[in-house]
Amino acid sequence: MMKVKVKLFSVLRDAAGVKEALVELRDGAKVSELLEELYSRWPKLRDEKDVIVLVNGKPSSSLELKEGDEVALIPPVSGG
Repeated sequence: MMKVKVKLFSVLRDAAGVKEALVELRDGAKVSELLEELYSRWPKLRDEKDVIVLVNGKPSSSLELKEGDEVALIPPVSGG
């Protein structure tokens, strides 16, 4: 098992009620598995579409995670 740190921003932080979480996953888990774990903890996160996923500061949605990785979930930016 491994642990990764997740940072949530803006409406995602509001939906989860936390700004950071330490998540334990099986070794070699992918970002998609992390997202499913987060959705099971905080179902309201699933309502947010087109979330930007950064792993250690780099865009990624299919990367295999490693112990100690830092994953940032950022909602899409909109404005006018």
